[in-house]
Amino acid sequence: MTTARQSTIGSYASSKIFYLSIFKEGKRMCNEYPTNLIFWENGTSSDYLYGSSIDFSSLNNVVFENSLMPSSVIIHSWNSLVDYQGNRVSTNLPLLEKSGIYQIEIDLNSFPEQSVYTQISFYDIAKTRIKTINIKESRGTFIYPKNSFSYRIDLINAGLHHFVFHEIRLREIAEVSKETQAKKIKLESFPYEIFDISKVTNFVSYKRPLNIIFNEPKKNFVPTLPKNVLKKINNLVLINDFRPFGGFYLSDDNHRDYEKELKESILRLSEKFTSLNLIGFGPISSFAALFYHQYSLTNVSSYVSDDFLGSLDNFERIQNLSPSLSKYLMNFFQENKFLPTDSIKDSVKIYFRVKNNLSSDHFFISKLLSTIPRLKNLPFSELNKTEMGNLNFNHA
Repeated sequence: MTTARQSTIGSYASSKIFYLSIFKEGKRMCNEYPTNLIFWENGTSSDYLYGSSIDFSSLNNVVFENSLMPSSVIIHSWNSLVDYQGNRVSTNLPLLEKSGIYQIEIDLNSFPEQSVYTQISFYDIAKTRIKTINIKESRGTFIYPKNSFSYRIDLINAGLHHFVFHEIRLREIAEVSKETQAKKIKLESFPYEIFDISKVTNFVSYKRPLNIIFNEPKKNFVPTLPKNVLKKINNLVLINDFRPFGGFYLSDDNHRDYEKELKESILRLSEKFTSLNLIGFGPISSFAALFYHQYSLTNVSSYVSDDFLGSLDNFERIQNLSPSLSKYLMNFFQENKFLPTDSIKDSVKIYFRVKNNLSSDHFFISKLLSTIPRLKNLPFSELNKTEMGNLNFNHA
């Protein structure tokens, strides 16, 4: 039977490696295609329960233990096509494009190592399995078959004792029309970590500001941003986080040095530029821009929307985070640490104000509505202006 259990998630999970790359004009932004986040949620009928202990401590930390489970047995499944009337559950996998090339990354920590592998099965319209692939490593690529109507992802036991599951990240990386193109894509390496800083694109001059946009993450989705807006911003960098709600771009049990690494990454990126602009366009991304504004630099401006996460009223709607991150956020707001402070309020620019204020529900509703159109309101000429002098860094 399934039992609830208190566990120290951090003792099982290893820290991630943060990825930073800097390239010039002509290289691809890291989120040309959106990223889908797939979680193992409680209340499904696809778990292996016999003798298993499953702790759903938070959305992206599920601890599974069963040392007596037979090998080659399915631990958990996700399906793109389900019978809602029969199972009372909705589909938990995204729709895929026929002949599209996809990258899948499975974020879990197993003991012994490599004692869990991933199997992807493809089915035609008659629900006949037409193809199966096994992914033994943490990352792989596949082509969605032309005649496939649905697919399923399984976690398979390969002699495990226990493991911690975080999430599966799935995104399209190319559309192909020729087999040779598919082979070429398969050989490419796509850096893909929980924390991702894009290349510097639209580079013009170090005498102009560096513009860093924090993406606005959702629970199961990291959106792609419109090219017609991005091309208007010079010296552009995009930051993504692939945790649920982006982990609010803060440290947690599995990423204890997250804030330190992100601050240092922003510092390294900004050293040659005259100034820095941190940009958000929703509750979480604007929170991140303000948070790193106060800790990182003195010659920096923030461009945010007025619905940034900044109170316990907002916090009450995000209780499905990890316990440590929830406690961290609660303490942060209770101690009145949030911005804008007197020292930097003049450099905080609110470029988008939410019309018809939705009171305490605006954060919850904003999770359902796209905030991407807000980027069109950015003062592009101000972001791209020429300045003299160098950044004055405050190493507080």
